[in-house]
Amino acid sequence: MEILISGFEGFGGESTNPSADVLNFIPDQFDNIIISKIVLPVTFSGSFNVLKPNIAGKSHVIMLGQAGGSDAIRLEKTAVNLINCKIADNEGNLIKNKTIISNGPNSYNSTLPIDNMLNALFAKGIRAQISKSAGEFVCNYIFYNCMHYIVENNISAKAGFIHLPYEEQQVIGKNKAFMPVETMVEALLTIINLLKN
Repeated sequence: MEILISGFEGFGGESTNPSADVLNFIPDQFDNIIISKIVLPVTFSGSFNVLKPNIAGKSHVIMLGQAGGSDAIRLEKTAVNLINCKIADNEGNLIKNKTIISNGPNSYNSTLPIDNMLNALFAKGIRAQISKSAGEFVCNYIFYNCMHYIVENNISAKAGFIHLPYEEQQVIGKNKAFMPVETMVEALLTIINLLKN
């Protein structure tokens, strides 16, 4: 069993991103599970191009991103076929009301067991919720592209997206919600442990 976990570099003026930072604390092997980790650029031109070659042969693909302002881990249910930026990506692209894939489905649902994942996180006392919107920025862009690629190429991998809150260092001097990195790491290991069963 091999799982791919992706995170993102910093964006929007942030030098760090919890989705990348947590990967430093995830082992390369967990029980009998091999874990591959990759950090993606926050760009429409590069993000999925970097992710795509790593999907084949994996049992699960867990894409991570940052949801600043959230106080809970958000298990995303749906990816939509739309880009509608509020801020520019890291190449300065500010795209409005554009479909991701022409003639593609309006949306794809996560194929990860998000209800079971939610219950497992609750059992650990970790704040979490199921979210119906992964946004319309690069997070949703790779979520949609990944699901479309898996379907179109008959790949057996289960895949989905998880948004993480800010980490503590990002909110120093600011009145914003955050979650300790060690809690986010515990959440990911809890989810990985669930997926092996």
